[in-house]
Amino acid sequence: MTELKLRPIRRFPVTVGGITLYLSSCRTVGTSVLREQCTADNTAAVTASCPKGTRVTLEGWLAPAQDAQAVIAAFAARLFDASEEDMTVCGLCFQNARLCAYTVNENQEHTAVTLTFYSPLAPMKSEGEAE
Repeated sequence: MTELKLRPIRRFPVTVGGITLYLSSCRTVGTSVLREQCTADNTAAVTASCPKGTRVTLEGWLAPAQDAQAVIAAFAARLFDASEEDMTVCGLCFQNARLCAYTVNENQEHTAVTLTFYSPLAPMKSEGEAE
């Protein structure tokens, strides 16, 4: 017999630039570019490492009363302004974060939103978080 356990969908309200998003997932990705060269004894060695910052992707839904076209216009303006601000997500503070991509997907049930932010600095544990 197969047992199926369903978890209720957890949605956390967050506000981004005055827009309420019911957050369902958060993904954080850090990257670095490495330069590799051959040494005199013909072995490989990393000669340079350059951190490329952190990308934070938030996925969720708009509140039902929000106008999707107004939200798209607000995200587009924020993207082109290239404004930076500190943001705290999942207990981590991302300094100088800026919006670098957004997706708004409308369907009959809800409006799904994906936001990707870029922070050039390493994330720090936010104040007041337990060790």
